[in-house]
Order: sequence, then C-alpha cells, then structure tokens
Amino acid sequence: MLKKIKSSFSEVDIFFLHLRLITILGGAIWIAVVSLDAGKSQLIKQIFIAFVLYSAILYSFIIEFPSLIRKFYIIAITLDMFFIYGLVRYIGELRQRWEEIKKLQTAISYVF
Repeated sequence: MLKKIKSSFSEVDIFFLHLRLITILGGAIWIAVVSLDAGKSQLIKQIFIAFVLYSAILYSFIIEFPSLIRKFYIIAITLDMFFIYGLVRYIGELRQRWEEIKKLQTAISYVF
C-alpha cells in the first residue's frame, strides 16, 4: 500500500499531505493548550474531529483514485474554507485573524 501511495503522489502532493498532518497536530496542541469556555471548547473539538475525519476520507479517496487527485483538491479547498469559517464564526478570539487566514488560504490554493 505504501508503494501505491508513493507512486501516485507527486512532490507537491506529499507537501500538501504533510501540511494537512501538521495542521492536525497543531490543532490538537492548540485544543490542549488554549483555555476556552465549555461551550466553545466542545464546539471546537467537534469541528476538529470532523476535520480529522474529513481529511482521512479525503486521502483515502486520493489513494484509491489517484487520477482524480486535482478534483479532490478543489473539493478540499472548498471544504477547508467551511472549516476555517466555522472556527472564525464560533471562536470570537479569532475574528481579527480572518483576513490573515484568508490570505494564507489563498496563498496555499494558488499552488493548485
């Protein structure tokens, strides 16, 4: 299976996989370190779990259907924006960061 993954991924694809894994690791650390009220904390954990599950499903489809990888990336960009919106919408402390988040997402998306 590892051989199948390596053969179907380009260098850029591996970069995006690493970027997603780093995002998941960073999110887990952030959830563990930042203190939020109970309601926000529960909501963020649910959004995070949904993101992890969605990422696992996304990469399982990419591995299974490597010829459709670019289409999966387009879907991923759209869904990632919904996750970013959820974070910004439900966690008030991030509202001032929305412009920076949009710029980062645009820069990442430009590679596609």
